Amino acid sequence: ESILAMGGQLAVDHYFQGPTKARAGFGYLFGTGDSDRASVTNTKGGNSPGTTDHNFLPFGYADTGYSLSPRLSNIHVFKLQAFAHPFYWLSGFRNMETVLSAMLFMKDKSSGAISDFRANKSKLHVGEELDLTLSWKVVSDLALSCQFGGFHHGSAYYSREWRYFFGSNLTYSF
Repeated sequence: ESILAMGGQLAVDHYFQGPTKARAGFGYLFGTGDSDRASVTNTKGGNSPGTTDHNFLPFGYADTGYSLSPRLSNIHVFKLQAFAHPFYWLSGFRNMETVLSAMLFMKDKSSGAISDFRANKSKLHVGEELDLTLSWKVVSDLALSCQFGGFHHGSAYYSREWRYFFGSNLTYSF
């Protein structure tokens, strides 16, 4: 079968002067989709025989949020982010960074699938997500990170509810 697919990522950050090391960013990520696919990864439910496959199948990692975290297949992701070190004036917390991210997800082809099988309505609007990250380098070889994400289902879902994610990790480097 012929394949004609593409994906991409664009990011622009603006750095502000000051002790908080604040910056704001805009990002756009996308992967093309195929309107006759029921799965973005599988052959079964994949592209219809005899037609060109337009589904982008990514390899690697792209930051598409914590809660929905879709593959870059049949999707557009618009992202706004704000970064800061809010406690720069406290000696033990100078290395603590907070990141607030807001994302909007849209399908490339409304009738095609995305990596979340629950978004099975032929609608473009997948949903919105808000993420909050707290990263703190406690000492030179110990780091703590906490992540929270809330995703609100869009019209591509039958249920219009929120889905939440919480994660944390502690890293010891030696």
